[in-house]
Amino acid sequence: MSLVLVVDVGTTNIKAGVVNQEGSLLSSAEMENRIHSPELGASEHDPEELFKSIVEVSRKAVGGFSSEVEFMVLSSYQLGLLPVNEHKRPLMGIMTLLDTRAQMSFDELIKGVDTDELYRRTGCPPSYLYPFAKLLWMRNYKVDVFGKASYFLGSKDYLIYRLTGRLATEPSISSATQMFNIHKRDWDDYALSLLSVDRGMLPEVVGGNTVIGEVFSDVKEEIGVKGKLYLLPGVYDGGGLVVGLGGFQRGIGSVNLGTTSMLRVAVDTPVLDRYKRLQTYHFFSDTWLTGEGINNAGVVLRWFRNNLVDLGYDELTSMASRVRAGADGLVFLPYFTGERDCRIGGSSSGVLFGLREYHTAAHIVRAILEGVGYTIRMVKDAIQDNGIAVEEIRVGGSGAKSDLWLRIISNVTGVPVKRSKCGYVSFVGEAMLGYVAMGFYKDIQEASSSMVKLGEELLPGEDAELYNERYEAFSYLVSCMKDVHERYFDRGGEGTK
Repeated sequence: MSLVLVVDVGTTNIKAGVVNQEGSLLSSAEMENRIHSPELGASEHDPEELFKSIVEVSRKAVGGFSSEVEFMVLSSYQLGLLPVNEHKRPLMGIMTLLDTRAQMSFDELIKGVDTDELYRRTGCPPSYLYPFAKLLWMRNYKVDVFGKASYFLGSKDYLIYRLTGRLATEPSISSATQMFNIHKRDWDDYALSLLSVDRGMLPEVVGGNTVIGEVFSDVKEEIGVKGKLYLLPGVYDGGGLVVGLGGFQRGIGSVNLGTTSMLRVAVDTPVLDRYKRLQTYHFFSDTWLTGEGINNAGVVLRWFRNNLVDLGYDELTSMASRVRAGADGLVFLPYFTGERDCRIGGSSSGVLFGLREYHTAAHIVRAILEGVGYTIRMVKDAIQDNGIAVEEIRVGGSGAKSDLWLRIISNVTGVPVKRSKCGYVSFVGEAMLGYVAMGFYKDIQEASSSMVKLGEELLPGEDAELYNERYEAFSYLVSCMKDVHERYFDRGGEGTK
């Protein structure tokens, strides 16, 4: 029996697991992924540390399956950037999605950029998060590094090179650079001209289910695999969750409810929103994903737990369940790190509004859960404004364990919600690509019928009408606070303009 090893590179953790053809996780391993901050705003991964961690966590996961693992599928975060020289050696650390150095001078950096044209070509709204902005920053503030660079890679691209010797990437990573034309499915000439970057400095783009090649024999032996080990580039971490939830079906919204969140819907053609509220990625084959990432979800609960109470997450949500829908008028804007949605803005922060003497810690927790639910609805409304139906939402991630949170999302969005039965949804999604590539299933749809496992359906209830009214008030408050933040506070949240 041939098995698939999935490796998921996150910003703070690296996970690996062996998944069988039925979607069961046979073994797993996890280790911390260190973040380095050599200067203000920097959030980097050391490339060599990252590679060694990949090998170590893979070895632990493979364990007793050394003779059965045949495919390795690689998942990673988007928005990473690494300049390397002509010998493919790193010139600095990998700038992760948490890196804010481009944010500090973003307005100045994009002067002269036609952001409307860039959005039409790439599907990416203006944001300091993209490698496009990171490269603008690098060209202006890391002149020596930029000048020495022969190639610019993402974190997954670099790992593909270290594992196989091939400079390659896949659409769900390249589409999140703001340098990739989602219509032509190739690097975009306009974006590259703005950066003074040649397309030869970027990796080849191949499908997420394309066999890149065999993993180097010495690396394979260190991992502990006895036979041949083939590498698939897979898709980005959130994309693995979409596949693992069966989110390829039209009308299905996929939500990752973890430290951050997202709402994505699969579409047959690229979708561009006139207000730039949506990101659209070329994802896989003839499928695009539209929707938006959400910076702030479980991270807000973590802040509350770490700073205000000494309780576990189950206890927090249990407290919140005893508070009425609407949190007795308390509203929480959960935007600790700003948001990508232009209606909220990168300058926004967390706001607790409507606080009265009768409000308790339980009210605040309820308001946090509701605030994330309202933010998901903001994305859903933008998707539907573009003529795309969202008839059902499927949820994965650690937050999916909470019945209360899922019921809030169902009532706020007004659609049925289902959760995955397993806690390793993205592993299953990535493994599905592997089993299709090895011919065990003829396509993703057939793999889904055997490997995707969903729980009960939660339907909107009597609180839906109240939440619909509260959503209008929430949206108005968001618009007011966006103006306040942009007028009085800088992007770092310090001082006044």
